[in-house]
Amino acid sequence: MPATATPSPVSPRTRPAATRAAQLFLLTLLGVAGLVTAPSARAHDTLIEASPCQDAVVEEPPTEVALTFSAEILDLPTTIVVTAAGGAVVAEGTPVVDGQAVRLALPPNLPNGDYDVTWSVVSSDGHRTEDRYTFTLAADNDATPSESATESTPKTAPQPSAQTSQANPTPDTDADTAAQDDAADDWMPSWTTILLVQAGIVVLAIAAALAYKRWRTGR
Repeated sequence: MPATATPSPVSPRTRPAATRAAQLFLLTLLGVAGLVTAPSARAHDTLIEASPCQDAVVEEPPTEVALTFSAEILDLPTTIVVTAAGGAVVAEGTPVVDGQAVRLALPPNLPNGDYDVTWSVVSSDGHRTEDRYTFTLAADNDATPSESATESTPKTAPQPSAQTSQANPTPDTDADTAAQDDAADDWMPSWTTILLVQAGIVVLAIAAALAYKRWRTGR
């Protein structure tokens, strides 16, 4: 009777090679997922120095609020608002951004009391970061009348125009700030896009695993 053909066994070298190929494919997919999620995992910039600093008790009226961050701040809408204990706004406006430093001028001759500093910046990773802190002014107001009269003349003369412009922003300034806010929002990465890409990578990984399992069963 005719001999029956016997299927040749799978070479022991074939399965390890196929296994290594499948593992390499999965590792590649995981690497791509890591590259996609890396920007979102970056830490936001942090405030590393402030003047006046948090909870400080200063004995001389400060001339400005100066903030220093851990990285350069993006040249996008940035705000600093200083309010007194009763909630009255003492200083606000568009501060000066210079690399890691952000500064806002304060009006002269601030009265003693507690002050809140609220700031909002766009970190180097494109995300907005904001916080607030408090400092206390406890200046010595026991100066003699002659000293007060001598010091008041040079200090008060050049200041009103600058403070008036900060306290009464024009409508054009408000419009520009709103436009810059929209630009900042458009620049920031879309979380929806990142999640969709991650979901697609997971689906591809599952499909690859199922295809390898079917191939191995068929062998």
